[in-house]
This record gives sequence, structure tokens and C-alpha cells, in this order.
Amino acid sequence: MEHSPKIEFYKKRDFSATLNDTFVFIRENGWPYLKVQLLIAGPVLLIINILTNQLQMGFMNPFEIAQSENFLADMLQIYGMALVASLVAGSLVPSITYGYMKVYQTTSPEDISTAQVTRGLGKRFISLFIFGIISVLIIAVGAIFLFLPAIYFGVVLSLGASIIIFEDTDPFQALSRCFTVIRDNFFNTLLLVIVVGLIAYFVSALFSLPQGIMYGIWTFSSLESGSTAEMPGYMQALSVLFSVFQSFGNIVTYSLIYVALAFQYANLIERKESRGLMSRIGAMGEEQQQEDEDEVY
Repeated sequence: MEHSPKIEFYKKRDFSATLNDTFVFIRENGWPYLKVQLLIAGPVLLIINILTNQLQMGFMNPFEIAQSENFLADMLQIYGMALVASLVAGSLVPSITYGYMKVYQTTSPEDISTAQVTRGLGKRFISLFIFGIISVLIIAVGAIFLFLPAIYFGVVLSLGASIIIFEDTDPFQALSRCFTVIRDNFFNTLLLVIVVGLIAYFVSALFSLPQGIMYGIWTFSSLESGSTAEMPGYMQALSVLFSVFQSFGNIVTYSLIYVALAFQYANLIERKESRGLMSRIGAMGEEQQQEDEDEVY
């Protein structure tokens, strides 16, 4: 028997309905979804967090900063690492999220397997990584002309991952498609991005709090004692433990954002192309045809 998902994907939604479906989807799929993310994205995000935290530990030492002859180079190293990490995470997590959401349309959550979700993962990741680079360049150019163009491009291109995955298109076609899909619906998409972004920020801050407190204690102790010693071993061990916690938080926050954007994409597609309505009409026609055939026999 074909699975009927609890949440209809292609459907007209207002702002509150989009938020509600986002949380309903995450709640309904809880462990099956997180299991796939933890198995695939979890180790990658953990490595990224550990490397980033190691860079920050060296950079946050006030004495090393004061004595550093390559302050600008150190800054560029940290921000370069952060940019690459964002591109990797921003490509891998939605690749898994949207792969899961596609399988969810035909399979109940308890029956979804990792193999189903990861089918075609490499292709999706590469496409989203390329699109991420293009988006960063476009937004950076927009930022040169004050921040309004950068905000505009950021909101428009936020639908790119959904378009690439759900329409099985390439990054360059998705670029123009973003402007088509969001036309006449920019401001409600902007509102969704702001609200979901704020929720994700506070959730992320909660998961990052233990790491931040530990860094604050270490920095204060270094200033008070005048020591230039490295972080103690027990603190480094705690840093790795907190990185695991932070990685889990990253999965939760990224997922919240990308699921909300997917439902907004589906909402806009339904308003413009009535894809869900056409699918329901087609299904009704198939049912009627089957009933007619049964009557003949």
C-alpha cells in the first residue's frame, strides 16, 4: 500500500502554516531523520567544529595575539576556515535533508533507510557546493553596494537548494529559477528567513554556550595569571566533548532552516504552478479508471 505522508508537500501555505509544518515534520520524523544526519553529516560537522575550535583556541589567547607578527594572516586563516566550513555544511546538510524529504513522500518515517536517503548524495552535494560558491560571490558583490542588494540576493538564493534537489536541476539553471519562483513573494520569504533564522540562532547559541563559557574562563585565567601556556589537557578534552554537543546543535539548527525553506519553496510552486493540485487530479483520474476496470471484471 502506498504511503500517504502526514504533511502534504506541494500546498499553499501562509506564514504560520509554513512554520507549523516545519515543526510538525521535525517532530514526526525526529529520530529516523536525525539518525541519517548523525551518521553522515555528524562526523563531518564534528571534524569541522574541532578544527575551527582549535584555530580559535590559538587565536583567543591574548598574549599570542599581542606577540603575533601575522595577525592579519591569522584572521584570514580563521575566516577562510569558517567560510569553507559553512560551504561544506551548507551543502551536505540540505543534501541529506531534502533527500530524506523526497523519500518521505512515498515511505513512512520508520521505514526510511539510510541507503534510500543517500542515493545520489554525491551529485547533490557537488551541485549544492557549486551553487554555494556562486551565491557567496553574488552576495559579496551585492554587499559592495551597501547591504540591501546583499540581503535581497541572500533571500532569493535561499531557495536554490530546494530547486536543485526537488527539480533535479543544475546550479546554473537553479540560479535563474530562484528569481522566477520568488517573484511577488519576496517579503513573506524574507519574513520567514528572519524568524526561522532568529529561532535557529538562539538554539545554536544554547548548544554553543558550554564551549563559550569554557573559552571565557580560560581567557580570563590567562589574563589574570599572565600565563602564555596552552589550554590545559582537561580543557582540551572538554573542548572535544563540547564540539560533539555543538555538532548535534548544528544539525538541529541547519535542519530547522532548510526544512522551513523547503516548505516555502513548495508553497510558492503550488501558487505558481499548482503542482500539488495537478497531482491530486491525476491521482483521482487513476482511481476512477481503476474503479471502471473493476466494474468491467
